[in-house]
Amino acid sequence: MKFRTIVLTGLLVCSASLAFAQGLRYESYYNWNFLGAGARARGMGGAFLATSDDGSAGTWNPAGFAYNEGVLTSLNWNLEHLSVDNNPVGYGHASGTFANIGFWSFIAPITLREHEFVLGATYNRTQDIFYEDGINAVFVGGTIGQTDIDIDLESKLRSVGSLANINLGFGTEIAPDFTFGAGINLAAGDRRDDFSHISSWESLAPVEDEFRDSSLASSKADIDYSGVYANFGLMYRTDIWSVGLVFTTPWTLTEQLDYQSSVTSVTNKIPSEPLTALFITKRKIEMPYSVGIGGAYHVSERLLVALDYQYRDFKGKNIATQQITEPSVDDKGVLSPASKFIDYPTNWYNLHQVRLGAEYTMETGYGKIPLRVGLHNTPSVAGNSSGTINELVAYYQRPVFDVVTYAGGSDEQNMGFGFSFGAGIYWSQIHLDAAMEFESFSSSDNGTYYLRTSNNGIPPYDRTKLADYAREYKQVMSRFTLNFTGYF
Repeated sequence: MKFRTIVLTGLLVCSASLAFAQGLRYESYYNWNFLGAGARARGMGGAFLATSDDGSAGTWNPAGFAYNEGVLTSLNWNLEHLSVDNNPVGYGHASGTFANIGFWSFIAPITLREHEFVLGATYNRTQDIFYEDGINAVFVGGTIGQTDIDIDLESKLRSVGSLANINLGFGTEIAPDFTFGAGINLAAGDRRDDFSHISSWESLAPVEDEFRDSSLASSKADIDYSGVYANFGLMYRTDIWSVGLVFTTPWTLTEQLDYQSSVTSVTNKIPSEPLTALFITKRKIEMPYSVGIGGAYHVSERLLVALDYQYRDFKGKNIATQQITEPSVDDKGVLSPASKFIDYPTNWYNLHQVRLGAEYTMETGYGKIPLRVGLHNTPSVAGNSSGTINELVAYYQRPVFDVVTYAGGSDEQNMGFGFSFGAGIYWSQIHLDAAMEFESFSSSDNGTYYLRTSNNGIPPYDRTKLADYAREYKQVMSRFTLNFTGYF
């Protein structure tokens, strides 16, 4: 088999795309540096483990609950813009905007056996998920078997969703200036994947033998997330400085997938009956323990500086996938997989995040006005990839129906950076805060595209090299947060 002429007009695949044709690369969808909530904390770059004494304490350090003496409620509204760029030109640009209530909390003190506790209930939307990518490729004058053909391929994937958790926690003083807190977290969320795939080919034979063939495949997946974990915190605080320590238990993030697909083929303008498939399955993602330490220091009565370090142990973690083998079929024709799970290694990196922030408070005739600024790095569990193999698969001697990706090696951990600033105005019973955040993240990938054919889908396979490629990927996030806190 050979290609006399191959023209590649666009290779719009990033190595993490085409979820069900290629398998998910989770690092492309998620920022695993789960930060807490609140415009004050986010305006300080997330350096809040030793300072979390407001309504967002449950999302940072539950020991901070104990520093709230009265009943309060806090609410924030987020406006977030996410964009993805794949370079060089031809990979494309995609963006999405999300507006939502990202955080809510209610905190109240109680006394049990003459000991004071502060209880808190918190909702935190930890992440918005957005991803969009695709392939657009033309192969001119190819040969499959004894037939000369032109191939036109277009595939698109769009994923939108969110992750959130509900924290039920408490904080209490266990010694002078020393507090302890703990919480149980219920993680939940959803994601919608929409995938379309169009492949067509035309023979270059004489007119009497000419044929045209094409296929249209579409699929959608509704994915629900669930998980449970606990977090614990300690805080020691004086008038000048404070230190905080937090620990999060290992847990499992479970995905429940409800998947539907449909495939229609057309030969010489005559369509076939659509082939449909419905199935449900699960994936289990190992989430590691996390430990963080933070310090804060009052340089003066008005100026506070804070520094946090957080570690997440992702190296060696697996993703377990429920196999769709020996499935059962219900009365609606839905396939349910067998109970067996297969572990797949991730080759992920550990995360080391540093967050630095400052707050300067001014006294004015209108109320207290805090000004804030912050910086942090955003490490990724993934590294820059090299040697990635992408196969365009032709089944039953039909050109290009599926795409399969084999991840290459990883030689350097991807790293992003974030910057934020914010301000507020405080009265006796009402606090208003606002923050603006910017975060950028980039990675690279290089590899090769092949055409793979087989005799009726049965090995051995023939594989012909199409083209090498190099990709630069960049994701940019900007987010505005407006926070209201009321004290009763």
